[in-house]
Amino acid sequence: MLDFDALLHGPVSAIFGERGRGANLPRYQPQVGAAYDVDGVFDDAYIEIDLVSGMPANTIENVFGARLAAFSPPPVAGDFIAIPRVGKTFLVFDVRPDGKGWVQLRLNEA
Repeated sequence: MLDFDALLHGPVSAIFGERGRGANLPRYQPQVGAAYDVDGVFDDAYIEIDLVSGMPANTIENVFGARLAAFSPPPVAGDFIAIPRVGKTFLVFDVRPDGKGWVQLRLNEA
């Protein structure tokens, strides 16, 4: 069995994550418990593709992808994340784990 976290998710986070960009780590604030730093990949121009038509959806949104193991407790809708590089705090409105140890948080500006 492949260790996706060691072979893929860890290197992706290290290279393309906020730390890899030389930025301060994002601060994650769960609804329950203390805030903590988490590294991951922030994208402010994510476009969802409609799988039926193959066309881009009408919205461009903010997303944050990270190793699921970096979160304790696991992320849920209603949590917040501050991205220092862009100077903004976002509300997590959707949590999409990929089943292999990576999670994509869909974000709205808070």
